[in-house]
Amino acid sequence: MTVATKRRPPKTLRLRSLFVLFLISCALPADVLFATPIYDVLLSGGTVYDGSGTMPYIADVAIRSDTIAAIGHLSK
Repeated sequence: MTVATKRRPPKTLRLRSLFVLFLISCALPADVLFATPIYDVLLSGGTVYDGSGTMPYIADVAIRSDTIAAIGHLSK
């Protein structure tokens, strides 16, 4: 009975792949790499009742279009 082992790709292929990823990341504009979410409305420091029966908590709520986009500490 033989045991199958995972073969690793050759070292040159791994280095080439890393180099390609590096080039792609350099080609992208910084605002794409470090994009900050854009919301239509940001309600900060409100009391959130999530409907699960747990105690309410203080959080920020972000709304984009007609959808709640994020809940949490969104001050950054």
